Amino acid sequence: LAASVWWLLRRRARMAAARHASHELSRLRHELAVRKDTTQFTRELSKLLRRYALAVFPRHKVAALTGDDWLLFLDAHGGNGQFCHGPGRQLLDAPYRPEVTTSVEPVALLVEDWIERNRGRAT
Repeated sequence: LAASVWWLLRRRARMAAARHASHELSRLRHELAVRKDTTQFTRELSKLLRRYALAVFPRHKVAALTGDDWLLFLDAHGGNGQFCHGPGRQLLDAPYRPEVTTSVEPVALLVEDWIERNRGRAT
């Protein structure tokens, strides 16, 4: 009984993380529509993805990942190659560029899909 309660509480927390990430993504999209700041949007999108990954995967597997290793991790867990070889690649350098001139919606859709694929994931 105790194990079942523990499992249910953990699952509820993971589902809450996905709901929070989805709400945050909606907020970011609204902010983008108002401010038209694609650079800030991409920065915040990158942070959101990192926070969500840390919430649903063991910290030791996610926290130290950077660059191509980070993109490989994302692809291995639902990205289907779209982070390393698709629009997700923007997350590597776009947050550090003075201006993002490419379309950010494909990246936002990819992040949204990744969050959904990892919803309720067991850590």
